[in-house]
Amino acid sequence: MEGLRSVYRHQFGFVDGNGKEVIHPKFEWATNFQQGRAFAMLPGSRRLGIIDKQGNIVHEPEYDQAGEFHEGLAAVSVNGKWGYVDTSGGWIIAPEFSSADDFRHDLARVAWRDGYGYIDRSGTALWKATTKKWPVESITPSLPTSIR
Repeated sequence: MEGLRSVYRHQFGFVDGNGKEVIHPKFEWATNFQQGRAFAMLPGSRRLGIIDKQGNIVHEPEYDQAGEFHEGLAAVSVNGKWGYVDTSGGWIIAPEFSSADDFRHDLARVAWRDGYGYIDRSGTALWKATTKKWPVESITPSLPTSIR
C-alpha cells in the first residue's frame, strides 16, 4: 500500500499515513491505492472505475470486481471472466480466466475452466496444471457479497 488508505464511514474515502482525510468519503466501495491508482465504486453504480490520488475518475466504471495494481497491472473481472488492465484502464490481457491473482515478478497465477497455471505479462501460459484444485487459496480480493 502506498500512502493513501481507504476508510469506511458509511462511504469510502481516503486518509494519508497520519490519518488526515485526503479524499472525502464518497464511494460505495474502494481498494487501497497502489501505483497511484485505486478502484472505486461511485454511489448508485454496480461497477468499479479507476481513480487517481485526488479522487478524479481516470477510467469510467466498467469492472465487476478488481484487485490492486501490482507491476503496472491489476486483475479485473467483467461478466465473470478475469483479465488485466493497466493504470489507465486499458485492457492488456483480455478477460478469459475464471480466477486471477496479482502479478509478482512478472508472473500471475490464473485459472481456466480446466485447471490453473501461470502467465507472463503478455498473457502467455508458461505453466499449466491439469487439475482444477488450486494449491493455495487465491489472493485476489473480491467485493463483499452484499454489493456483487
